[in-house]
Amino acid sequence: MLEYCITPHLSKERFCWVVVVNHRPKKFLTFTFPLSGSYATVKEGVELETLRRVAIKIFDRKQLRKLTGGEATIEREVHIHKLLKHSNIVELVEDFVDEEKDKLYIVLEY
Repeated sequence: MLEYCITPHLSKERFCWVVVVNHRPKKFLTFTFPLSGSYATVKEGVELETLRRVAIKIFDRKQLRKLTGGEATIEREVHIHKLLKHSNIVELVEDFVDEEKDKLYIVLEY
């Protein structure tokens, strides 16, 4: 079972999330302005442990609940992404929920 704890850290120009997965911290640093889509905001960032560039999709769960089947659609997207492993398909790095902000984060390879 995965346990998540999310701690935001602010610096002068950047925002960093520390995600603890099974008592092991993973850090993601965002460094570009967000791009907004129909359902989510996407930020470019770096996984600090591996220095791998990532795209972080941020969903507002409150808005997803307003859509018919909104949360189920995103859960299905995450489930399918976890099953797919191919060099031509974007890899799902991590997904987690921030209960305090009621946000869902999906971290994908860039």
